This record gives sequence, structure tokens and C-alpha cells, in this order.
Amino acid sequence: MLDKLISLISPHHCVVCSDIADGMCKKCMLQLKPFNSHNCILCGYGLNTGNRCCSSCELANVNQLITVKMSKDLRKLLHEYKYNNKRAFCKVLAQIVSNNIDNTGRNYIIVPLPPSSKHRRQRGYDHILNIVRHLSKMTNCEYEMVLRRKTNFRQVGADRQTRFIQAENAFISRYPLSPNRTYVIFDDVITTGATITSAVRALRSGGARKIQILAITHRALEVG
Repeated sequence: MLDKLISLISPHHCVVCSDIADGMCKKCMLQLKPFNSHNCILCGYGLNTGNRCCSSCELANVNQLITVKMSKDLRKLLHEYKYNNKRAFCKVLAQIVSNNIDNTGRNYIIVPLPPSSKHRRQRGYDHILNIVRHLSKMTNCEYEMVLRRKTNFRQVGADRQTRFIQAENAFISRYPLSPNRTYVIFDDVITTGATITSAVRALRSGGARKIQILAITHRALEVG
């Protein structure tokens, strides 16, 4: 309610063209390019037609869907949302995802990846959950807070090996899961796949057998 009131008094603008919009206008949103990599986010091996890894890595039976390529404009949108308290931008981020997936209202459960308690306190809100709430309405899929974070760590600036060590047992399922439901783990940005793989591991331990991964974009790990 407060965000809506503020937006009426002082409206947000598109981070690209500066038109009035909650983060990105429809015209600029259409300029985002689909993510067209056909390689596993974890091991780099090729994906089959079901977007599943063809190797024997931990994500072999997990559908992987990253919606759009990282770009300067998308990076700015995400930065404003996550670090400059532009909470209203969560809706346009959800719209970017919704525009690039099959919105058939299947019997899926969207599972938001919980941020660390430190990040939640710093921002004052759960940035992933806010996106998921809108995405749930747009796709007619329910969402559940299935995962609980066991550890808190900062991955920004960490190398690949450190990220996997940190994330190894980062999550646990809050309750037993149905082997017949499809659980879609949602994150905003995937880098090495370490955190998302830990989440997959937790869902499997909780009883899930049908798991998918969904993210807005992928960012290559900067080395050096």
C-alpha cells in the first residue's frame, strides 16, 4: 500500500528510456533477448529437448529454464531492485519471467529460494518472495515456502570452489513433499549453480521427485 502511494506521488521510471514505468517499460522489456544456452548450468554438458542435462551430474533429471540473457539494462534493473530499495520493480521482473515461459497453469508449486537472513535484514524484505508472489498470480501456479536456509554465507566475490563448499548443505525442506507434485525452484540470478543445486538436494531429501529450476537470468562467474 505504501509503495503504491509513493509511486503515485513520485512515479518510478524505466531504467532504460526513462519513461514512467515500474523499472522497465513494455517496449524496453521486449528488447531483452531469450536465454538460448543449451548447456547445463552445473556441469556445462548439453541439455536434451526437455532441458535436462545429458550427463550424470546432480541436475540430470531436473528441467532447467533461464528466461533471458543478462544485459546492461537487466543488470541495472536488478541492481535497483535489490540494492536501492526499488521494491515496486518486483512486478516487472515477474513479468519478464512470465513472458518467457509456458503459462498454462499446470499443477506446479513455485518454491522461492530463501535469501540469507543478513540480506533480508539489509533490504527489509525478501526480494525473491516478492517476485514469486506476482509470478504465482501471472501463471496461476501456487507457491510454497518449502525451503529453510540452514547456513548464511556471502557468495559475491567468492570463487567457484568456495561457492560449492559454502552451499553444500545450505537448505532443508520444512516438511515432507509429495513425489507426485512438480516443484519449481525460483531464483533471480544463477551463477555457478551451487546454491540452486543445494536446493535441489534438499527437495529430494524431503521426498520430491519432480523438480524444475527457473531463473530470470544467468551471470557468468567473473574470474580474477
